[in-house]
Amino acid sequence: MGRIKKIQILVSNDLSFDQRMQRIAQRMQDNDYEAELIGRELPGSEPFRMRDYQQTRLRCFFKKGPLFYAELNLRLILYLLKNPAELTWSVDADTLLAAYVIKKLRGRPYVYDAHEYFIGLPELTGRKRVRFVWKLIEDRAVPGARACVTVSQGVAALYEQRYKRKFEVIRNMPEPTAPPEEKASARPWIIYQGALNAGRGLEQAIEAMNEVNARLVLAGEGDLSEELRRRAADLNIDKKIFFAGYVQPEELTKLTPRATLGLNLLEEKGQSYYHSLANKFFSYVQAGIPQLCIDFPEYRLLNESFEVALLIDNISPSGIAAGLNKLLEDKELYKRLQENCLKARKHWTWTKEARKLTALLDRISGTGEMSSN
Repeated sequence: MGRIKKIQILVSNDLSFDQRMQRIAQRMQDNDYEAELIGRELPGSEPFRMRDYQQTRLRCFFKKGPLFYAELNLRLILYLLKNPAELTWSVDADTLLAAYVIKKLRGRPYVYDAHEYFIGLPELTGRKRVRFVWKLIEDRAVPGARACVTVSQGVAALYEQRYKRKFEVIRNMPEPTAPPEEKASARPWIIYQGALNAGRGLEQAIEAMNEVNARLVLAGEGDLSEELRRRAADLNIDKKIFFAGYVQPEELTKLTPRATLGLNLLEEKGQSYYHSLANKFFSYVQAGIPQLCIDFPEYRLLNESFEVALLIDNISPSGIAAGLNKLLEDKELYKRLQENCLKARKHWTWTKEARKLTALLDRISGTGEMSSN
């Protein structure tokens, strides 16, 4: 295969808030590839922001469930047939079928970018038939991928054990920003970045705020949006909880350094969560703020390099409240973690991590078929 010119990146979201794929598409563009980020249009999708790469949204009639995933992949297949490129970059199993079919029909190679251990997602627990379908797709498609990429060493190990092939680890790190300014003395507040979905410890965190003298800002929306708002009102702490809604990445980068603490919690629901590595972990570090973080293997390993977080394994309301209060009240601990954030933020950046992406693309483009082993 000769030099790759155009790469089409397939995702199942509407592109607006996918920081990882925005960074990857931009890096491809900066390295003289023509990148096109392809997602879906939602009823509330915001207008595109100007980017250097091409952005495309496909409109689907179905919004969720099996019919949505079937329709999405069909629309992706039709679009890719009409708009050829040299390489398809498939993000997660929900777009993998389209990349696999295009390889069969047109011989076009694809990369599998697994942001999670898909069949280990808590949403698939107890759903044997649904899990079987996703496993079947991965079992068929992963062996034929030109290369495979994922976000953490733990997820890579799970996939490598299953498929006996290499999964490159490209972590979801932020772009470097200007050093955070000194915070003016004011009432402390805590930020949570990300989807308001089950398994993130959000119900417990809201209840914990009864015992914490601070505000909690939730930057994101999700399946639990309405339930969490009701819970805050029922507990009569809605004045301590601020729902910021969806926040564009550019605005989030400005908002986060103003916070006192970051929140990064997960329940131990399946292998995917247990071995995950959320971009919010690095975003809080880049913003120079300590965080309360779940004591899972990836975070434990990073915290051994630079102690930037207080790790907890008890995400009950009382456990979260105790952790937050320790960070807010133990000035020596807070200062130590904050100083370590300022050291770590120089190392944990997309500028450095993206070199792995460049090297991978150069290998794919320059040496022809890569081994599946």
